Amino acid sequence: MAVEFFDNLFTSENQVEDLDARVVALPIERLVTTKMNQALVAPVTPDEIRHTVFSIEPTQAPGSDGFTANLFLSFWDIVGPLVVEAVGSFFVNGKLLRSVNHTWITLIPKVEKVETMRQLRPISLCQVIYKIISKILANRLALVLPTVVSPEHNAFIKERQIVDNVLIGHEIMHYLKIKTKGYMALKVDMEKAYDRVEWPFLLSLLKRLGFGAQWVQWIHECISPSSFSIMMNGMPAGYFRPSRGLRQGDPLSPLLFVLCTEGLTALIKKAVLERRLTGVRVSPRAPRVSNLFFADDSYMLVQASMQQCENLLQVLGEYEELSGQRVNLDNSAVCFSRNVLHEDCVAMAARLGVGELGVQDKYIGLPTLISRPKSETFRFLEEKLLQKLQGWKQRHLSWAAKETLLKSVAAALPVYVMACFKLPVTLCRRLDKYIAHFWWGGSIDRVHWMSWRKLCRSKQEGGLGFRRFEQFNQALLAKVGWRIIQDPNSLLARIYKGKYFPN
Repeated sequence: MAVEFFDNLFTSENQVEDLDARVVALPIERLVTTKMNQALVAPVTPDEIRHTVFSIEPTQAPGSDGFTANLFLSFWDIVGPLVVEAVGSFFVNGKLLRSVNHTWITLIPKVEKVETMRQLRPISLCQVIYKIISKILANRLALVLPTVVSPEHNAFIKERQIVDNVLIGHEIMHYLKIKTKGYMALKVDMEKAYDRVEWPFLLSLLKRLGFGAQWVQWIHECISPSSFSIMMNGMPAGYFRPSRGLRQGDPLSPLLFVLCTEGLTALIKKAVLERRLTGVRVSPRAPRVSNLFFADDSYMLVQASMQQCENLLQVLGEYEELSGQRVNLDNSAVCFSRNVLHEDCVAMAARLGVGELGVQDKYIGLPTLISRPKSETFRFLEEKLLQKLQGWKQRHLSWAAKETLLKSVAAALPVYVMACFKLPVTLCRRLDKYIAHFWWGGSIDRVHWMSWRKLCRSKQEGGLGFRRFEQFNQALLAKVGWRIIQDPNSLLARIYKGKYFPN
């Protein structure tokens, strides 16, 4: 059953006859220069191969040969020359042995109780030799992506951060909430996004962006594995040849998927240029935004009208046809400006085939809408921390173990949220209180022999170096401000400047 499902999933469904011509017609600039192409296909040196091998996680994800990177690291003096020769032969001949490119797939549940195959995530266990080749290509490609990928996409791009997407998304949602102009934000989730990427579309897109023929050929050889087997009860089962999809677990896949989404960005840009779609502008001096991407999570931002709904569906339909992607309607939702009539909201949501965005919905892991009181929105942080502390109370932990857990786990739980939002002071103090109670014995009536404020001092000053959440929150937000000052041309900086300090 599993083999049949994933065989069908990795089998190409659509054959677009005029694919190259349609990709060429997209408003995409050839941003990859001759100098970049020369750097991408430069000869691979033994030092580069060795550095790549030693950067691979040594004990994770053994391939179909049963080896992890730890074997190569431990016996590099013996196997190193052979590895350099094997990897170097790919960059000379441009071909991979079928045995090297055979991949096992292990199935990881997405939910606690799995009922369908769609609730399993296929993670590819690639051989170490292939991982070395793929990681070399990924390291080189990562240097080019900041120039090639549009500013609306912040996943896996050097010097770009997930925080930018969160802040821009919330700025736009706030605009929809308080302004009277009719706009809508469609939160789009792609179903089995990596597994449905059509190889011809991706390769054609690479050529359109300006990547050289040799680089495109290397990528083609890497993304087209010779065969798959599914791991069932610890043993490989089945054998099938894929004709589409990117392997989750391949170092190249996240970067190639980002490039794939440039096709959707180009289709949206084309519709905007033809005035079929109109993006959102949070202030007269801020740039207009039509889409936001973070991997397979995205926002489409257009005027709230039935005509623009039709145009947006046409854009998504064309992208699905070209790339093989499919919108997951169950996980997608739409939000409207406050002045849009309720019956119009219902009609447009029905036409799009999605529900309306709720307070409980999240975008890249954070609440989409901030309700009042704010402490209710961020109550999940309190619940997560208490759950962790309750589990630790069952153990007999030394002072050193407590210190390590509190610093490395408990203090890290709210970091992502605090990097985006200012938490209520009362919530920060409650989090501090829970950690202090756990430190001194786990119950409220235990004596605290030193104040938490003093324990948060550095060890040189007589404390233990714990962090107070309120101050740490301010420091993380200050870091965002520093990034805006350092990179005034980023999309986040331009939106904030246009709205809050235009002069």
